Parts: sequence; structure tokens; C-alpha cells
Amino acid sequence: MVSGKRGLGLVRENKWGDSSTLGITESPYTIAQIETKKGLEKVEEMVSKFPIDGFFMGPYDLSMSLGCPGDFSDDRFQKAVESFESAVPDEKRGIHIVKNLEENLEENMYKYKKYRFLALSMDTLMLKSRIKSIGRMINAN
Repeated sequence: MVSGKRGLGLVRENKWGDSSTLGITESPYTIAQIETKKGLEKVEEMVSKFPIDGFFMGPYDLSMSLGCPGDFSDDRFQKAVESFESAVPDEKRGIHIVKNLEENLEENMYKYKKYRFLALSMDTLMLKSRIKSIGRMINAN
């Protein structure tokens, strides 16, 4: 059994922060976030030794840890992705897709079929996009 503390963020289970308790009756999923070179080096061991439900690769933090911040075409990052994908079974693999989400998700979806779950965009980028949209509407009138 993996031990640790449960987070309590603004989620559906606590009514987006309006309730301080979670009404959870099932065991929570355990997700390991692989966001550093050291985490990547340990992922194979974690897959084999611990009952972890999923492994999530954070590309921005991982690229920073590898010395190529935000450069996902860098060989170091590409090798890290290959290492992550070979160590983590398909059914336990997740990734965060941020850059150019609206433009490239559909045409690049084939890349993500080998992942069980995807985190799409970031709240700050979605807010920025919506604010720009509102600004365009205001300026048009």
C-alpha cells in the first residue's frame, strides 16, 4: 500500500471549494507525477514495486530538469519520452498537453493514443484565450 497525505483542492467532490470535506467512498487513484530526471530514473522501479494506478509525465518541468526548458524536440527530451513510454505500461500512462492545443490536438492525436489519460491545456492559457475573445467582442462593438 502506498502511504501519504490526500490533497484537498478545488474539485467536484468538495463542491469546488464550497465544502471542506470529500464524500469519497472508493479508494482514490494513486498517480505518480514524473517531472524530473530523478523521477524518470526511478519510474521503472516504481512501476514494478508499488501499486500505483497511473504515471503522469509533466513535460515542462521534465524538460527543465533535463536542461532543455520547453524544447520538446531536444534529443534529451525525446529520449526521456521514449524511456517513460517503455517503462510505463500503456494503461498507466498519462501526459500533459499544453502548447498549441487548439491548433494541433486533432492532427497530432495519433501521438497520444498510447496514453490512458491526458491533461489538456492550463487554466491560465484558457483564461487568457477567453479574455482575448471578450476583448475582441468589445472592440468590435
